[in-house]
Amino acid sequence: MAILVVSAYDGRLYAERAIKAGARGYVMKQSAAKAMRQAVQTVLRGKVWLSEALRDDLLNRLASVGLSDDSTKLSSLSDREIIVLRLIGRGLRKGDIARELNLSPHTVETYRSNIKKKLGLASGAEVYRQAFLRSQAG
Repeated sequence: MAILVVSAYDGRLYAERAIKAGARGYVMKQSAAKAMRQAVQTVLRGKVWLSEALRDDLLNRLASVGLSDDSTKLSSLSDREIIVLRLIGRGLRKGDIARELNLSPHTVETYRSNIKKKLGLASGAEVYRQAFLRSQAG
């Protein structure tokens, strides 16, 4: 079965997860009609389709020396943990994140704690630093 994921999330990690889960393509909802049409046609032909930016990112990653431990750790985060990490990187505090995601502050703190463990960070300050650095990297 040919599966094309149409997503609101733009990012290598989401696309990678979709492909690993069996999708044959990953396209953004905001993509131009031409790109959407190309994605559908490519997937129907049994080939894999990714946007040019995602393809370039993947090729650059493959061309680098092996997979970094950092990339492996990041891929261990759940989708919600990634969203929380991005919001922390934008400077939002626990209460702001809770309101934005319609969660309790305690749940946000649990996600933050999980992020800290999975990324091997020692403190909340390190979580903020990593989140900020990732937000600057794009």
